[in-house]
Amino acid sequence: MSGAAPDPIAFALAALAARGALVERSGDEGIALVEPALAEALGVPVEVRLVAAAARASDELWCGLGSPTLERLIDAELAALPCASARVDLAAPRSNQARSLAQRFAPRNGLATTGSDGVSDASYLVVDVRWVAEADERHEGLVRVALSTQDGAEPDPAALARWGDAGVLRDEYAGTPALADGLATLAIGRARDAATGAFEPIVGSVRRRHARDHQRIVTYFNALIVEAKSPRRRVSPETIAAKVASYRAERDGKLRDLGARYTLRGRLAIAAAMLLRVPVVTVEMTLKRRKAQGALVLRLPAEAAALDRLPCDACGRPTASPVLCDDALHLLCERCEPSATGRPDCQACKRRRPGRIL
Repeated sequence: MSGAAPDPIAFALAALAARGALVERSGDEGIALVEPALAEALGVPVEVRLVAAAARASDELWCGLGSPTLERLIDAELAALPCASARVDLAAPRSNQARSLAQRFAPRNGLATTGSDGVSDASYLVVDVRWVAEADERHEGLVRVALSTQDGAEPDPAALARWGDAGVLRDEYAGTPALADGLATLAIGRARDAATGAFEPIVGSVRRRHARDHQRIVTYFNALIVEAKSPRRRVSPETIAAKVASYRAERDGKLRDLGARYTLRGRLAIAAAMLLRVPVVTVEMTLKRRKAQGALVLRLPAEAAALDRLPCDACGRPTASPVLCDDALHLLCERCEPSATGRPDCQACKRRRPGRIL
């Protein structure tokens, strides 16, 4: 079943009108009178004629699929998306399951002992992030990330998939939009890591096409230079030198243009967000490292087979096997502290972030 083709001009005019612009549709084009502040923010003229094809006149602005103007309007619309909220209507896990998993939680350079447990609700921010990669071709997709609004911990992906099943979401509640609490920045960082797998083949493909066209241009102009230096008729050395210099300049210019054409540009933007209230079992933990002692809370949400992965206090990436710093018992991931021996170099301490010392 095929849907109607997208109409970028209609979308652009609607987005501008929603922001106070005066708009009018005229055939395949759109005319807009935009307030100066909005025009500056979007990078468009105050009086603009939007066209879906390549602009030909000085007062025309290309606003077709893939155009910078349309991308800016799309990003503005996505940034204004509200954060929906709902409750996940699933039973909380068993306490003995959570305690069993908690007993296996072990920092790489310290001790962790289980304490009391309890059943409660926890809030999770689930964000769909749109990524775009552009060079000579355009690629885009979506990645989904989820994190606890309390501490940024990452839930089990299998549980996250179950939370989205039909019939599981119930009774919308008035949760506070979490996007203003710094969690959006953390979610974008997680999405950047998640999108790395999708970017790798794109990077490889761009490099191959760049190398192919680079070799083609060099081979072509080198052949012209060789031919110019070996004329079939008598030509003055000055003429030959001028022709060779011209070929080299043209070759170098084309190679510079080639570099710009094959420069890969990537962008991330939040496409949708939902705040979920989920039943969880919490287990209080006591951490010990040398003479220091601190507290930690682990969570097992509904339908999860693993505890939430805690965020690194230095970089924010999730980790299931952290290293404890000596001074404040900060949790450090494998990237920030690959070695569990010696005294950790804690970036969280250098930023003076609060630790877990009791």
